[in-house]
Amino acid sequence: MVARFSSLDLTPLTQFGSDALAVMITLTYPGDWESLVPTAEHAKKHLQLFRKRFERRFGRPMFAMWKAEFQRRGAVHFHIFTA
Repeated sequence: MVARFSSLDLTPLTQFGSDALAVMITLTYPGDWESLVPTAEHAKKHLQLFRKRFERRFGRPMFAMWKAEFQRRGAVHFHIFTA
């Protein structure tokens, strides 16, 4: 995923300022994750809400790639690459 992200043309992101940096964000659920995320649909909804909050906070669309990964304890977490 890092290699794919590194190969992308990020010049369209310069419209948001030349100081934009590529970053990785990891979203992880707490120990009682099952009460928060009983289904995969709930996890996907949380990811969509995160994107909306990002866009409201920074005033621009969130261009990103993400990957869901499951931890040993069964909880899903998300790796997000964005700029």
